[in-house]
Amino acid sequence: MDTERQVRAITNAGSKLSDQLELSLTDVRSLDIIVSFVKHSGIRMMRPILQELSEKGVPVRIMTSTYLGITDPFALEMLLSMKYYGVDVRLFDQERRSFHPKSYIIH
Repeated sequence: MDTERQVRAITNAGSKLSDQLELSLTDVRSLDIIVSFVKHSGIRMMRPILQELSEKGVPVRIMTSTYLGITDPFALEMLLSMKYYGVDVRLFDQERRSFHPKSYIIH
């Protein structure tokens, strides 16, 4: 039976995203992350959380891009290596279209 879930926006005011995500992921059914860019520091911070969720059988999907050339190639490599744990990684790669979302959807 599904319990009622609270919808809320998390901002960087007064807290770190990683702390908020860890609090929100205690009873997650799936996680969708859609971000314009990935950086090594962000993947390094998120990797243990994503691996733990995947090991628990929680579906994790991540979409990022090569928009503006900001994505760190090493970070993208790290992210793609997480496919081994079952993380579904997608890459938006179109030169003539902008792609600038920042969304963490916790189901």
